[in-house]
Amino acid sequence: MSVEDTHSSPTDSHNAGDASPEPGVDPSVADGLDYPVEPLSASMLTKMFGVPLLIITVIVGGAICVVLLFGAPSAPKAHSLDYLLHALEISGGQRNAGMLLPREKEHWQAGLELTERLKKGEFSAEQLDTAATRLVQMVESEMESTSESVAPSEDSTKQFHFSGAMRLQFLIRALGRTNQPQVVPVLVRVLDHPWDSFDAKERKMFLVYAVQELANLHTLEGSDAAVAPLIALLESMDDATMRLSTCTALSVLASPTNQEAIDALSSVRLSSDGEVGWSAALALARLGSSSGKTTMLDLLDRKFWETGERYHTTDEGGVTRSYPMPPDLIRQWLMAAIDAAANLDDMDLWEMIKRLKSDASPSVQQRAEAAWAARST
Repeated sequence: MSVEDTHSSPTDSHNAGDASPEPGVDPSVADGLDYPVEPLSASMLTKMFGVPLLIITVIVGGAICVVLLFGAPSAPKAHSLDYLLHALEISGGQRNAGMLLPREKEHWQAGLELTERLKKGEFSAEQLDTAATRLVQMVESEMESTSESVAPSEDSTKQFHFSGAMRLQFLIRALGRTNQPQVVPVLVRVLDHPWDSFDAKERKMFLVYAVQELANLHTLEGSDAAVAPLIALLESMDDATMRLSTCTALSVLASPTNQEAIDALSSVRLSSDGEVGWSAALALARLGSSSGKTTMLDLLDRKFWETGERYHTTDEGGVTRSYPMPPDLIRQWLMAAIDAAANLDDMDLWEMIKRLKSDASPSVQQRAEAAWAARST
């Protein structure tokens, strides 16, 4: 046997699994590799990460430049207040084959822009006064024109409904959002006006918008003039949407000493199920009346909301379907009930509020804790 036969190679020893690399031997050689592992250097890291990052930066930067150079000029620009008001003043809703003409589409877009910018509070006090004055004239003109002459023909009615109804909705909403005292009497007259040129669905929308805008104006002097018409509306209308809006409006416009409003809301609570009855109970509590206490106890109970099918929807065909109340709506109703019940000095209601301090919803917990803290002070 030769000397070479008496010595095994490092590779053989590694495969046998009974030897480990000797001190000072490169681990890569001990593992059977035939080349050394180069340690990561700064230049190698730059190649691995820096170059791809540079490429991505160039691509993103180029995209931003394209948007700035070519996209910005085509973005819609805010129009002046005079332009928006003028568009509503001259708009006649002309259509061709059932479609709005291009010029009329611009007018409706102007109406939408005006209502949204008024809501955001983008105009000065002087501009709001000007807008209110011109909008009042437009709404009064609409009421005057729909009060005179004979009923329109069927064809003209179809043409007028789309354009006139849309325009009047813009006018009512914009009128309220000016937040000026002179608009309150006009919105009240909207409630009393017959609007015979429009169908029942369109008339209802005019009333709903007017009621909502009056409720938003409850801090203005003279806003209580809407209370009596709202009570009459609540007693005469059986539409759920109309009653919901009216209950809410009365809760902020009527005074706690207005017994006529209390009686009307109590009657609605007793005669209505679901959201209408609940809204009436909330309105009563906000006015300091405990006549809706039994309903309020339910509204402050999470188990009440989570049992049964309390969420109702009605499709265009008038078919009503019921579902379990969605969690987000449960949260909203519980918080609304806490706010309303906090106006009453009733131990049973406050005990329910106390229980909600440990509710599953953090938002409900916070609202209950805030109400309890305010009561303690």
